[in-house]
This record gives sequence, structure tokens and C-alpha cells, in this order.
Amino acid sequence: MIGDEENNRMEPGERRPGESVAGRQHLRATGDSTLLLISEIARALVDSPEEVVVEALERDESTVLRLHVSQADVGKVIGKQGRTAHSMRTILSAVSMKYHHRYTLDIVERDAEGQDAGAAKHGA
Repeated sequence: MIGDEENNRMEPGERRPGESVAGRQHLRATGDSTLLLISEIARALVDSPEEVVVEALERDESTVLRLHVSQADVGKVIGKQGRTAHSMRTILSAVSMKYHHRYTLDIVERDAEGQDAGAAKHGA
């Protein structure tokens, strides 16, 4: 999963075939607001909001949002039986429909040194 990121990243100003500059700017603006949305929801749920980081990994026709939280807060963003994570993914699904661009969410646990300890994928 992680190894393909280098190949799928696009340089600033680079366009996909058939994509207009305006379309790329719109995607960037909507992506920024989507990042902010997920970040604010996560910060409202956790005990260590300063450790919440959301990164966007653009793929061919979708964007993977990686939500990094501290080890102690992973359970809070996943919730009982994954309900909170499922709800966040449902919101992303609605955003995807509005912007005609698919977003997916990965929840990543950070260890005490701030390094990624592993990805938690619960649901789709």
C-alpha cells in the first residue's frame, strides 16, 4: 500500500491527461476543506488534539486521507465496534458524492516518538 505513493504523487501544477487547470484548483480547494473537516472532527474526539495530523495521498481517481492520532486516542476515533470511524467514513462518502471525487480514510496510530505504529482499517 505505502510503496505506490511515490509513483502516484503529482507535483504542484502537474495535471492528469484531460484535466483542466480550473479542475485541478477546484480539487485542491475541496481537498483542503475535506482535510480540515476530518481534522476538526478528530480533534473534537481525542484527548491530545495537538497530535492529530491528516495527510492526503492522491491516487489515480481518489484521495486517501491518513488520520494520525496518538496511541491513547486511537480507540476514541475508532469508537465502539468501529462506529465512530464508520460515521467519519459516511461523512466522507457524502463529500465524495458532492465533489465527484472519492475519499477514503485510514486511521494511523502514532507511538510516543510521533512515528507511525500502524494503520487501523475498520470498515470500508
